[in-house]
Amino acid sequence: MFETFDTEYGLITLYKNDVHFISEFRKRGYWDIDTLKRLKDYIDPKRNILEIGGHCGESSIFYSSCISSENRLYVYEPQVNMYNLLVK
Repeated sequence: MFETFDTEYGLITLYKNDVHFISEFRKRGYWDIDTLKRLKDYIDPKRNILEIGGHCGESSIFYSSCISSENRLYVYEPQVNMYNLLVK
């Protein structure tokens, strides 16, 4: 039902039927990492982050590596199944 990937940013668990995401993690090691790395230039490490629509946490884990340990990352995911996966 699930597949977990050990990435350089942390563990990410995906539903096995999420074929598009799974194939990107298998092929490239992460989902849309090029875009995330470009966004890093705009993230102030001394500020909190609010992410709306956290999905399964692939961006959330990356964002958490961009801020200092004194700051917080708040993630909101309205879909119950995706929220449970995000928590996993």
